[in-house]
Amino acid sequence: MVEEPVPEAKPRFNEEQMRFLSVLLDRSLFSRQAGFQFDGRRDLYDIFGYDRIVTSQQYRDEYARGGIAKQIIEAFPKATWREGVELFEDEDPKVSTPFEKAWNDLWKQHGIGNKLLSADILAGQSTYSVVLLGAPGFLDTELPRGTKLLYLQPFFGGGGPGNQARSPSGRMQSSDEDVTIEEFDVDPESERFGEPLWYRIRRTDLSSPMLARRVHWSRVIHICEGAHDNNVYGIPTLEAIWNLLFDLEKITGGGGESAFQRAKHTLNANIQKDVAFSPDDLTAMKAIFEEYQHGITNFLPTRGMDVKLIESKPFDFGSNADAILKQIAGTTGIPMRILTGSEMGSLASEQDAENFDSRVQDRRTLHAGPNILRKLANRLIAYGILPEPKKGPDQYETGWPTEEEDDNQKADYGVKLATINKTQGKIIITDDEIRAMAFKLEPLTEEQKQAIADEAAEKMQQAQDAMQQTKQVDDQSNPLPAKAKVPALKAAEDRDLLRVLEAAIRSGDQDTVAKVIGLSSYKYGSTQVQLPPSVADKLIAYGLGIPDADVDEAAGGRETDAHVTVKYGLVAPDAAVLGDVQVTLNGSLTALKKVGSLSFTLGKTGYFAGANYDVVYVDVKGEDLAAVNRAIAAKLPCVPSDHPTYQPHATVAYVKPGTGEKYAGWAGLDGVTVYVEMITLTDADGNRAEVALG
Repeated sequence: MVEEPVPEAKPRFNEEQMRFLSVLLDRSLFSRQAGFQFDGRRDLYDIFGYDRIVTSQQYRDEYARGGIAKQIIEAFPKATWREGVELFEDEDPKVSTPFEKAWNDLWKQHGIGNKLLSADILAGQSTYSVVLLGAPGFLDTELPRGTKLLYLQPFFGGGGPGNQARSPSGRMQSSDEDVTIEEFDVDPESERFGEPLWYRIRRTDLSSPMLARRVHWSRVIHICEGAHDNNVYGIPTLEAIWNLLFDLEKITGGGGESAFQRAKHTLNANIQKDVAFSPDDLTAMKAIFEEYQHGITNFLPTRGMDVKLIESKPFDFGSNADAILKQIAGTTGIPMRILTGSEMGSLASEQDAENFDSRVQDRRTLHAGPNILRKLANRLIAYGILPEPKKGPDQYETGWPTEEEDDNQKADYGVKLATINKTQGKIIITDDEIRAMAFKLEPLTEEQKQAIADEAAEKMQQAQDAMQQTKQVDDQSNPLPAKAKVPALKAAEDRDLLRVLEAAIRSGDQDTVAKVIGLSSYKYGSTQVQLPPSVADKLIAYGLGIPDADVDEAAGGRETDAHVTVKYGLVAPDAAVLGDVQVTLNGSLTALKKVGSLSFTLGKTGYFAGANYDVVYVDVKGEDLAAVNRAIAAKLPCVPSDHPTYQPHATVAYVKPGTGEKYAGWAGLDGVTVYVEMITLTDADGNRAEVALG
């Protein structure tokens, strides 16, 4: 069999096609007037060293070695194509039509999701990319009908108005793309008006006579994003932030070099005026100083001279880099935490995650669905590779995966739905509807509902019996309400020591206090504020997201009782001191000119670094807690604190030393204000009594 000769490549642009491209070229050149001021007398791009024309190869190089540029280009494509996508014509998930089955088979066989993801990422590095549909026949012939799909292969496209050079023959040329467009459809009555008719594909890593041929448009899926005034040349992802990336490289590169240079200390050698050195002495002295500077020796003979060390502080360029990153985040629509990779998934703030997911859904609906996925499916249907849907060629739906909510989000949504009923005073949304809408659960059967009702009634009866029994005991022996009773915990062997300790604390005898603490096995009581469930659940959930490998279980592990400690170290915190605590708290509120409640605001997570473990916590801001802490310490007997400065916080977890920094900066509760009407008094065994404020 004689192989068909490869046709000679000829210029394909005629006069009419050149006029079509000139329109796009003029628009592109107009956009490049950016940076000129004072009628062109000042060129900011030239002053700042910015590129006025950026080639496709520059975008590819920046993606490969530009650090954060890779994250910018990949962020939206990866989020768009994660977990796959379905095409369906029947909404019943139990029914699989021939069209749906054929699509699912192709998706698995050819890894369509990964190929479209790769093409999407390639398009972001240039003005477009293509996916070559592998099928029998020569590439310069139309895709045969009823054929078999052999493969899908993404290629890096590029060029476009202003990004290619014209040769003397008039042909648009480019040297840094795998794909170029040879001919456009310029017939205004054609359905493909303004779109490519012929491509040419070349790959430096592939040598094949077939790739020397022109490629018919039917064998190519053309992908571009941001092509608002044409269907061919999109906007590279990095174009809008190219200058910012250049600034970032200058700041971080220059700052790093500055830190390196300043880290090398300088020696100043002052030769005493009454000492003379010969030229040979000076040469020998220079050699000694060079050996010291290069670390060959660590001492200097200083006869006849005074040597001083001149140190310089390294330049801190973090704030400048952060300012540029914020501009990049705002321009690209990628939240700062996701852009820098500091907090992903459940660790990112809820608002950032929701905003990003919303943009991803918009991108699926407005770009990836119609411009990539459906374009591919429609081409496969048109040429018989996929069977035609029963209602028509384009009559099918696109099913993108929805972002899976975590348990906390589902619970919050369920509470909101239930609150509607409470606010309205009647049933607006039924329990079955709440189960379906918030938790995607089937309605309960009548048997399940009855079992739940019976269990609830039994627990209610048990609680009522316990309350009645406690009330009878209290009426006989204790004037305090049942909920305020705290059993005395003083161990018999510690009672005498406790009396001595209390007296020493009140008299200020710190030596005796220290000795008694060393002798006593007594665990002291505490006052604390319990965080409300909606806040506590989020704090505990964040702690659960910390990997087991980092958690120090011996030190305390993850916090399961979300609270803010007001004052720890109370001596004898039993029923006898409840009244004193009550009076002290009310006095604190009076001083604060508040009645019945106090408040504080939560911040971001931080950490305490310790020798044996680190403590991850949520910062707490507010003078109310500090005032109550001071009042309890002044009015009630408390052991001296190891931390003289009170820093209110809500502990998240105890982690291994050196790992706390990784979990600082979480803003899931940042700005949340908590209002408190009760303080919890805890004894040494963990028994609690709620002390009302007011």
